[in-house]
Amino acid sequence: MKPLISVIIPIYNVELYLIECLQSVKNNILFFHDGEIEVLLVNDGSTDGSSKIASEFSKDNNSFHYIEQPNAGLSVARNTGISKAIGEYIFFLDSDDFLEPETLRSLYTFSVENDCDICQCGMLYYYGDKRNYESLDTRGFGKNNVLTSVEAMRLLIKNEKIKSFACGKLYKANLVKQHSFKVGRYFEDLFWQPEVIGACIVYGVLNKAYYKYRQRDDSITGQFSLRKFDLLDGYYEFTEYVKKQYPLLYKLSVQKLWSTKIMFDKQLKESGIVLEGLDICRFKDISRKCEDCFEIIKYKPTYIMFNSVPALYTLYRRIMNAFIKIKKLLVD
Repeated sequence: MKPLISVIIPIYNVELYLIECLQSVKNNILFFHDGEIEVLLVNDGSTDGSSKIASEFSKDNNSFHYIEQPNAGLSVARNTGISKAIGEYIFFLDSDDFLEPETLRSLYTFSVENDCDICQCGMLYYYGDKRNYESLDTRGFGKNNVLTSVEAMRLLIKNEKIKSFACGKLYKANLVKQHSFKVGRYFEDLFWQPEVIGACIVYGVLNKAYYKYRQRDDSITGQFSLRKFDLLDGYYEFTEYVKKQYPLLYKLSVQKLWSTKIMFDKQLKESGIVLEGLDICRFKDISRKCEDCFEIIKYKPTYIMFNSVPALYTLYRRIMNAFIKIKKLLVD
């Protein structure tokens, strides 16, 4: 029998969190018949106890299949999983995250009922203490929703109600298999997600935070390093994609690129990192390409303010951030 869902879990040095992750998937399988869920555990050359945990878990649970490969990075691990997946739908789960028991059933039921190409659930940003909070992708929707590709792309650009994360979404397998993850890039989701959402017709949203997104101090996204050049490159490529495929959303995407560039420059300055050699060339190249894009927003008040009176713009951003925090407290 062909599985309904293939769950792809790339694994690399997560022995502290892996059992909780795998057990949460096992709890989800209880809502399905035998053979309806396959779980692909792609061990990407782990050097800790992760490989032993994953291989033993797969021996004890028929729905789990262990795959071993030399360390090649998250993109390659996901692509390996995609190539092996035979389910009608594909769900990506990071190996340090975990799910509510009814996650897969809820996503699958809503997807089938509404013929969704992609269906996302909300996320709980999980710190393991009272700081846990639901992302705007949950609070931003008062109820379950069905969106068009254009509506979904607009929200993806804003990066609030729809995030660029590959995880936490159920995809039709034929859609995913047409789009591989870029190899050798950090923030690979940002390069991948726009094309996938751009290829969908119906985008579903469940407003409950089923996905528990663990926040770790040692994660790539939680620190500033020159790896974030890929983040800037990703937003630039995203903007170029929107320009070709969604021209009416181009200005909005340029504004997002601009805010990302400002943040990158600020973090680079505060980090004290001194660019040398190829990094200088790369920084100049991406800065030049971004400046070319910014022509379309050169008359925007905030852009003029930033370039003419930076101190005033900084005050403006602080006030706006304060309003956002107040709004969050009122919602919570």
